[in-house]
Amino acid sequence: MRMSIGRRLARAAATVAALAAGAAVVVAAPAHAYTPVTWSDCGNEDKDQPSVRFDDGSDVQIVLHYGESRLDAFDNVLLIDAVGDIANEFNKMGGTSAHVRVSITTEPFKWGRDSHGNRTYYSGDTDPSIHIGFVHDLDVDVDDAAGATYAPIGTVGKCHYKTASIAMLDTDALYALADEPGQTPRHWSFAEPTRYYQEGLFGAGVTYFRQSILHELLHAFGLAHSANTYSYLNYGERPWANRPVGQRARPLPDDVRGMRHLYPASGSRFDVALLNTWFTESSDPKVPANQSMFCKPGRGKNLGPSMFGAYCGAADDPLPTTVCGGQSLAVQFALANYSTSAVNSSVWLYFSTDDVWSPGDIASSDYVMVNQTDAQSSRRGFTYKVPDLPSGYYYPILRALAVDQSTSVTDDWMPLTGMVTGGPCA
Repeated sequence: MRMSIGRRLARAAATVAALAAGAAVVVAAPAHAYTPVTWSDCGNEDKDQPSVRFDDGSDVQIVLHYGESRLDAFDNVLLIDAVGDIANEFNKMGGTSAHVRVSITTEPFKWGRDSHGNRTYYSGDTDPSIHIGFVHDLDVDVDDAAGATYAPIGTVGKCHYKTASIAMLDTDALYALADEPGQTPRHWSFAEPTRYYQEGLFGAGVTYFRQSILHELLHAFGLAHSANTYSYLNYGERPWANRPVGQRARPLPDDVRGMRHLYPASGSRFDVALLNTWFTESSDPKVPANQSMFCKPGRGKNLGPSMFGAYCGAADDPLPTTVCGGQSLAVQFALANYSTSAVNSSVWLYFSTDDVWSPGDIASSDYVMVNQTDAQSSRRGFTYKVPDLPSGYYYPILRALAVDQSTSVTDDWMPLTGMVTGGPCA
């Protein structure tokens, strides 16, 4: 039984254009050059050979086989919601013809090999399709993989295909991955974290399915693991954006750039987001870069030695989260420009008594400018001057104000991962 469902839906260097006097800033090289799938003489790194991709990616039907997921009825509903939400975010990329729609089925999912050892696939599908199902064994050479994607490249022309398959571990097999000492058993979570800014791909005892399936969906459309860009095709953590529930997992600008190149179309988008992860480039181009959560805000005029350390300020500060007016707070952040045009953003720091930005929050007098081309992510490390604060606990919240080439304005804000104690200086 198959039922259609509708769901809710680089290479230009970033520069600092204006900084408050005395503020320290680190300008990271832009993460801005997507990685295509390569196969034989298809899709080489210079992108001047035929691309590995769907023959027609404009109306690809996702077929979710949920009968073998080993989930209860409630989790099956959450699973269907999750796939629908990810499809909706995928369809918002702008400037690309890549588009998906979702159907569900209780038919068994095919993920095996024929008598010659070749992966089987859905050769009988008449329309472009991606089949998603759950298996107890992925039958791949990566020990800790939670999902895998297969596309029969060359079944349409030399480099294209009409169907792809995504296999995800069933919940029992995912739990069994934690068979090494010190590893925490994990279950699939089909929801999003409430405090999205404090988590990535992994939460307390869970792996977030939405981020995992988005990773595989991008593979299915022709993107490979990325060793040197900020992408959903990295390993490790993945970021959540500050968006309404159901919209927090979305392709990163590098992935969007890839979709716009592989499946070009007209259309525009103006959208930015502050994010809480970055990547460590891999020295081996065949090994994906690893994403990690940023350090917590920390006191100090200078940035600490690691953007992924405990605190972003001085490493030897005994009270890294105690601040007063005139001191400096060191932070790290990523800014994603999903837009189809260049964007200039100013990023401000506020001190709030809750984790929601409001105009009454207390602002630092410092700000940092981030100038980006279309579909570009940038990292910044910056030390903001602390304003005078009444005694109490505060959430440091960043807010970006972005202007595009038509002078339209949008904004985004994100709490940082830790709190600080503020008050008068002793």
